[in-house]
Amino acid sequence: MVAVPVARDIMKTTARVFHPDMSVLEAMGTLSSKGESAAVVVDADYRLVGILTEKDCLRVLLSEVYDRFEAIGRARVSDFMSPVVETLSPSMDI
Repeated sequence: MVAVPVARDIMKTTARVFHPDMSVLEAMGTLSSKGESAAVVVDADYRLVGILTEKDCLRVLLSEVYDRFEAIGRARVSDFMSPVVETLSPSMDI
């Protein structure tokens, strides 16, 4: 009988952490310079509130190109992050 892998078997155990009020441009620079594709977003009590992904960063760039060039400089991570919808426990099977 083949064991069913669980989330723990494939998940990362460390993650980059951003706060919702951090500059989105600073966050994008950090992800790019570290070669990372996403970071978790936590509130002041370090509770998970979202995730900032490469896809979210592409939305920032598209916004800049199309119609929000000046506003991007004032944008925050919370303006573009994907909210937490569901989480998995490390012991949940895939």
